[in-house]
Amino acid sequence: MGVRGGGSLTNGIGADANGSSFRFGYHGGAVVQLRATERWSLQPEVLYTLKGDAAEAYGPAINAGLTYLEAPVLLRYLRDDAFIEAGPYAAYRLRTSYNDNDVQLSGISPYQQADYGLVFGFGYQDPQGLSVGWRYVTGLRNIYRPVAFADALEHVRLRNSSIQLSFAYLLPWAWGKPR
Repeated sequence: MGVRGGGSLTNGIGADANGSSFRFGYHGGAVVQLRATERWSLQPEVLYTLKGDAAEAYGPAINAGLTYLEAPVLLRYLRDDAFIEAGPYAAYRLRTSYNDNDVQLSGISPYQQADYGLVFGFGYQDPQGLSVGWRYVTGLRNIYRPVAFADALEHVRLRNSSIQLSFAYLLPWAWGKPR
């Protein structure tokens, strides 16, 4: 058991992304490391994250900061204090803050409520439980809801993308020594 937090660069990616620009974001929350062997562990997390982009004009782009409650479950391999990790995540959108303060939307949000994707990362974890790591988080679900035009559904193909730098501390009594 422990805590994780850090900064991120987020934007929209996908076949229709041409106006997305990077947004500085953040993430933070709780971590549990369940050791299977000396080198392998499973690491579920619950994080509060800010994603989206900094675009202010439709391009198409995300045009907003999207705040999520995110739950990655990572398989982690540790060797000589270095680790690699990968796994899926699921997220639930808590809040939307539009980049253009003049935007006033009523009714249903244009953004999907749920998101899911994959996480890949690497880093360093010392024997006392401190770690620093880099992650790439890519969404697999389109951010926008489908919109009906005439007799067809149109869907903007745009997903979340995030590069994260994290610092973490795992309590030694909760996971034991790695060696």
